[in-house]
Amino acid sequence: MLGAFDQALSSFGNFVFTIFGALLLDAVGFGQLAVIFAVYLIANGIVRSVTSDVYIVSPRDTDTALSSTEAACIETCVLLSAVLAGVLALASVGLSDLRGPLLVLCVCFPLLSLQDTLRYIAFGRGQPSLAVISDAVWTVATLAVVGVLAGTNNASTVSLVAAWAGTGAVAGILAFTMMRLPASLFAGRRQAKRIRRWLSEHRRLYPYYVVDTLAAQASGALVLFLLTGISGFVAAGALRAAQLLFNPVVVLVNSVRIWAIPELVRAQVNGTRLWRRRSRQLAVVMTGACAIWSAAVVLAPAEVILKLLGESAATANGLLWPTAILVTVTGGVSTPIFAAIRSLGEAVWGLWARLISASAMLVAAAVGALLAAESGAAWGMALAMPIVAAASLFGLHRSIARARRRQVIDAEQQEPRATRIIR
Repeated sequence: MLGAFDQALSSFGNFVFTIFGALLLDAVGFGQLAVIFAVYLIANGIVRSVTSDVYIVSPRDTDTALSSTEAACIETCVLLSAVLAGVLALASVGLSDLRGPLLVLCVCFPLLSLQDTLRYIAFGRGQPSLAVISDAVWTVATLAVVGVLAGTNNASTVSLVAAWAGTGAVAGILAFTMMRLPASLFAGRRQAKRIRRWLSEHRRLYPYYVVDTLAAQASGALVLFLLTGISGFVAAGALRAAQLLFNPVVVLVNSVRIWAIPELVRAQVNGTRLWRRRSRQLAVVMTGACAIWSAAVVLAPAEVILKLLGESAATANGLLWPTAILVTVTGGVSTPIFAAIRSLGEAVWGLWARLISASAMLVAAAVGALLAAESGAAWGMALAMPIVAAASLFGLHRSIARARRRQVIDAEQQEPRATRIIR
């Protein structure tokens, strides 16, 4: 229960922060803010795919003492996030419009990724309150700093990114301190050895997870980059503003990563029948929630949307219907399916399904953006949803079959040799 609350708290903070961004910045500035946040999502998604996503589905100790598994996960997170921060810093040289906020993100990124990884470890340890405290500090501190910026008329893309990333870095340090982790994690030969062992032991999963994560951003970050390149920051800001109104659904979808996958893993251990029932229940609840909220957004009075989005409301208002279709299918159909696939410990067919879905959405968004800017991109993605749903269902079907074959092979290998000869 605390897992869902923690994710709701985190997403609520990001939602309010983005609302402030829409109200305090002009259309170009808000578009830049949207692109920076998309960069963070992709970079953090890569780190999470190699560390936290693997940690969730791997056997681990529940003791509160630091285990070698947790140490390797944390050390790999810090190293990988530092490398990605360096890559982004180099990229900022050629991006004059984004250089300032991107460099701020680069400085804070390793601590932001550490905060995210420690959340998962806290839940793995059975200490969800630590994750809640860390996210609460981040949320409250961010909104307090943004409030000061708004009151002093000093809000800009750079200052808002600094407020969000800087307070997140502080939350990362706080989480590290509360969990009483030793500073020796980041020095010595044992660190390199544990990182090599982590990368070696989990190479069956994380390469697929990384590509899967990159493909999953097709409905968000990658499309924003594409739209920015074709139509500029204003168009990207309009699309992000429309998506912002569906943030409560995003809270629900993101919560799946915290509680649904471990729950389905436990259900799988207790039998296939229970796993299927839990998977169906998850799909029904999420589809219903996504559909209800989407209907409420598209039917909301224009005055409400104007108060929430400010200058960006004029263009975002025409993107609500296609965004509602997109959210209902990706959040209500695809997300429960991919949670089920992850709970099986499978990666191959889930990745193929994600790549097919992402390719369809990217192509549709690109064609739509060329024809009608942000409106064309939004409707292009909406029209790609039948392909997304079909690919997700096919990936689940093949993953179930693959998991069954693996179970049979494992059972045969564990069976005593003499028994196999007699049989």
